[in-house]
Amino acid sequence: MSLDSASRHPEPAFLAQSRSRRRPLHQSQLLADQLREHIAAAALPEGARLPSERELMQATGYSRATVREALRLLADQGLVRTRPGPNGGVFVARPGPDRLAHSLGILLEASHVDLAQLLEARVELESAAARLAAARITDDELRALRESCGRFAAAVERADLDACVEENLEFHVRVVAASHNEVLVLLHDAIRELVRVSTRDPVYSLEVQRQVVRAHDRIVDALEARDAEAAARRVRKHLAAFEVYLQQTNQYELLRRRFRL
Repeated sequence: MSLDSASRHPEPAFLAQSRSRRRPLHQSQLLADQLREHIAAAALPEGARLPSERELMQATGYSRATVREALRLLADQGLVRTRPGPNGGVFVARPGPDRLAHSLGILLEASHVDLAQLLEARVELESAAARLAAARITDDELRALRESCGRFAAAVERADLDACVEENLEFHVRVVAASHNEVLVLLHDAIRELVRVSTRDPVYSLEVQRQVVRAHDRIVDALEARDAEAAARRVRKHLAAFEVYLQQTNQYELLRRRFRL
């Protein structure tokens, strides 16, 4: 979008507003807010090109330093990225779950939230997602969950710990995704980043791994039967067993460190 050719490309309203509303906030924060509102209002996809620094300067009358600071603020929020070079520019980005997890971790630490509350939130979130998934899951999603269970079981029997970790994470992600509720998916991604610990501990025995496989199978059975209460109940039982494992293996301290991302 070139702002040099105003006759062919009318100036976006959010840029025009920057000249009439620049007193209450620092100019860089005001411009960052307007750009963020524009990205949301226009439903711009990831990778969409935004006006360049020069175009923003011309359209708003702000200095280069102010424009750069506004773009830096958005980059810090994971909303834009700048690519140098002839084909470069400023592009829309999407913040990943790690960024939300980082912010959530800082907030939890500052609020002195304890680990028990974090794990309780995970149980409530995943069980709610499972209840919704029982009504909304598609045949393809059920098939993918069954395949994940099969890969997990095979990884357990060949003692492939890396694959076990990967399949366990994938299973929980798929269950929550099957709720078709984007807010639950986003929150789950953030909490999952916070509670992730090493499952390579020797105490995590073959029998424990097999119990996880059976728990996953029972959850999928409930989803396939469209039994919302059973799905939620089995997720709760499964995650309660995970918490017992953490207590038995002294991994609470590892989780506490995750708050300091």
